[in-house]
Amino acid sequence: DAWFSFVATAADHNVEVTGLGTYDAIVELFEGTCGAPVSLDCADATVAGEVETIAATGLTIGTTYWVRVYNWNGGGADQDFEICVYGGGGGGPVNDLCGSVTADPLSVGGSISFSGDNTGATIAGDYVPGSTLDADGMASVWHAFTTT
Repeated sequence: DAWFSFVATAADHNVEVTGLGTYDAIVELFEGTCGAPVSLDCADATVAGEVETIAATGLTIGTTYWVRVYNWNGGGADQDFEICVYGGGGGGPVNDLCGSVTADPLSVGGSISFSGDNTGATIAGDYVPGSTLDADGMASVWHAFTTT
């Protein structure tokens, strides 16, 4: 197991852990102390090599929180992962979730361009495994248009 801590700078934070290779991450969020931790949330929704996300809400600014990361497969040679904690849990960019995107109008014969980045984006609802929308568990943002 690996333990990390962060001090909340906002009421909402995302905790994302990406397993690398065959690492199948499980991530758990705690408050309290090392001697008396209290589990707040746990994420184990994906398989090896994908992203586990906890969208923590209602955190107390200035409080230290603890993150436990471990491999569903136990020990072994492949124990590599990446962890990222950032403020704004559950929010992300306005176009983070496919269902929350506002479509831009596009006239027939016209053109449209989109720009932006996926900083703070989550993987929630981003892909359908095995389909053309399969993003291999990578956080993405959405853009849409309607013809007029």
